[in-house]
Amino acid sequence: MRAMFKTPANFFSYSRLLMVPVLWVLALLGESFWLGIGLLYCGLSDTIDGNLARWLKQTSPDGAKIDSIADHLVLFSSVFWLLMLRPEVITDNIAMVSIMLTISIMALLVGIFKFGRFANLHLYSSKFAAVFLYALIVSSFIFGGYNTILFWIACLSYTLSSLEMLVLQLSQDHVDENMGSLLLVMFRGEEA
Repeated sequence: MRAMFKTPANFFSYSRLLMVPVLWVLALLGESFWLGIGLLYCGLSDTIDGNLARWLKQTSPDGAKIDSIADHLVLFSSVFWLLMLRPEVITDNIAMVSIMLTISIMALLVGIFKFGRFANLHLYSSKFAAVFLYALIVSSFIFGGYNTILFWIACLSYTLSSLEMLVLQLSQDHVDENMGSLLLVMFRGEEA
């Protein structure tokens, strides 16, 4: 419990982690609107925690790890919540969702097997994709439908981000959260 309050940024990361069971209860109760509000909080706290840690010069491997775990739990839980409460978002687009999830899971597994941990890459493409994914999921729960254009932007950007993560992990002997992008690694003349 102490780690949660060690830094302000950790508070936001841990609060997002602790929101997951609360959001599961809301989903099981069919409370789509409140689930959307809770996910909106998760998106905002995800934006705040990293920026706050950098601004206060309190970044840490533990903070980055908790942030990554919370992000992945919220993301993968959101897929199940969509299946439960807004199945049309997934069933109308099963091929794209399957491709997106397969590449994302492959990237996670490569990180675990190659580096013995989640390769916590804070790629620019991931940040871009997260904005659209949160917008899609939150709006689906709050407004009761989904925007097809937003769906495709979110899924394509997330798929490309996962592919970038996969390529970086496969092409590098080590990875760190400050890599930024595959292009930056290439321009710096690193291993990729």
